[in-house]
Amino acid sequence: MAAGARIRRVQWRYALPPGRRLIAELCVGRHCIRLNTNRGSSDALVGTPADTPLAFRFRLPVDACQAVQVGAIQLVVDYQ
Repeated sequence: MAAGARIRRVQWRYALPPGRRLIAELCVGRHCIRLNTNRGSSDALVGTPADTPLAFRFRLPVDACQAVQVGAIQLVVDYQ
């Protein structure tokens, strides 16, 4: 990766069992963006250094009491 490269766009995808839901976020340190769908893209991280670690965070909704298995997680970072 070239020195000084910056994020332009991120694309994500993850799979949940049918009928299950989670609160999902993609985070850079303490800054998180809400992922309203299990597949999508965002330019909310534009300008972030491309070598910065990114992390998915998943939480159960308040009314849920059973664990949910998340699978097929994919993250594509478009940088320049």
